[in-house]
Amino acid sequence: VIVVGVTTWPRDRAALRLGALVSHEHDYDVVRGDATATVELAERNTTLALRGQLELDRATAVGDPMFVGARRGGGLLLTATQLIDRRTIADLAIDGRLADGWHGSPYRTVIVHAIDQPTFTRWPEATPAVRRALAAAVRVRRAIGERWVGAASARGYLDDWDLHSATATVEARRALAGDARLGVVARGYLQDGASFWRRRQPDGAAPPPLRTADRTLGPMASAQLELVGERRLGAARLVAAVGGLGLWYLDAAAQSRRLAVTTTLSVTWAR
Repeated sequence: VIVVGVTTWPRDRAALRLGALVSHEHDYDVVRGDATATVELAERNTTLALRGQLELDRATAVGDPMFVGARRGGGLLLTATQLIDRRTIADLAIDGRLADGWHGSPYRTVIVHAIDQPTFTRWPEATPAVRRALAAAVRVRRAIGERWVGAASARGYLDDWDLHSATATVEARRALAGDARLGVVARGYLQDGASFWRRRQPDGAAPPPLRTADRTLGPMASAQLELVGERRLGAARLVAAVGGLGLWYLDAAAQSRRLAVTTTLSVTWAR
């Protein structure tokens, strides 16, 4: 993975950032390009940002040299940050996306049982070529006392595959000695299924024209609890997190639940 970003300030309260990402795997290539314009208004109490992104994906399949699945897309993200008072900040984000091309996986197949026979056939996934999505999120952050900071956020999502989801997050962090912070983050997620999702395809000689074996397109829920520690070391900022994650696939009998322990470690430098 190669990531490149450049930020410039053409005016005192306006910034322009250009970024690019290139990723290569033996069966998947990704190219991303984005541009973000930011402006500060009302004596820097209001910040507006608009981000545009272009995406190019190319999938191949191990064992099938003839398969190529390409997808192109893009999106616009508008964010607004408002200082409510000396202790409270509110954020609003609206994200619209459009993608056209191959959305499935060459390694997933849909099983269709033959009528009145103990046989079945496997068919590749077939989803709509175009996917349009819209998401909106709001977050409120507030300082509590001299050492605590709390935040709560909510996000809603919908697309033209008839998939809808909602996410809620609550977090709290406490300042410690030595420019360090310790916090906890709790997150919950719930979604229904895409219009063409089926746990089992109808029996017959041929499958429906739209079909998928991707359980993440079916009804699902998740819950996560994470402990996060932050520490500044000179120009570097160290963030470490450990938590637990539960995933429940509400209409997938083959694997209805997955539990995991998650860890994260990151280091960033400011110049």
